[in-house]
Amino acid sequence: MTKLDIADIAGASEAPSAQVLRVYVSNRDKDGALVEDYRAWVEAFARALALIGGGATINPEAEGLWVNTDGNGVWERTTTIYSYILPDRFQKYFPGLVELMHRYGREAHQGEVFFELCGGGLTRAYRIHKFRSSAVH
Repeated sequence: MTKLDIADIAGASEAPSAQVLRVYVSNRDKDGALVEDYRAWVEAFARALALIGGGATINPEAEGLWVNTDGNGVWERTTTIYSYILPDRFQKYFPGLVELMHRYGREAHQGEVFFELCGGGLTRAYRIHKFRSSAVH
């Protein structure tokens, strides 16, 4: 069987991005109240992810249920935003995304901020529960 050079056939000029970074943005806070300026948060995450991957995709909202620390269910509409990582940009721009996730957690009164990194056949899920005042630690 002949090995196909997909990049050459497609006329692609860049190396393929093998990892996806995805952030989940809820329209509700940890107590079930609507998040103020929700669309502005979604757009801020899209901009931050676009810096990492050269672009970002905002999926339509999906309905879900999150259980807060009190054991109460919070029905929410969650928007997922993702980007295929460009390795040379990841190291430079990921700290800005981290700072945004912590700011969203604090200012939007989240119980957790969830993101995942997918690639190489693995998905790693990360949950931030304690929100720093600065991304520097």
